[in-house]
Amino acid sequence: MHVVNRFCVVLALSTALDLLLPPCSLQAEDTNTLPMLTPEARDAIEQGLAQFRGNKFDEAEKTFQKVTEMVPNHPMGWINLWTKPRRASVRRSTSILRLLKPG
Repeated sequence: MHVVNRFCVVLALSTALDLLLPPCSLQAEDTNTLPMLTPEARDAIEQGLAQFRGNKFDEAEKTFQKVTEMVPNHPMGWINLWTKPRRASVRRSTSILRLLKPG
């Protein structure tokens, strides 16, 4: 019975502390936030995406390379650099399929 009472007291104190104290983080900074994009970086991203839509893959690659230099810790430039060969390949395949389509 004595052990059960101690357990109940510890549980009650632990619950009270959880409710009264604000949550704290063990990390010094929030690692889930992205760095801010400058207006120039935003414009470059928009330009690169427009180049992708216009099938200008080499130009888009150069633009997104500039984005990675402007904001190296932001994933937008790196992701689009990585997708460039895949986007170009999909466009070529789609074009070939259109040529082969009967009618």
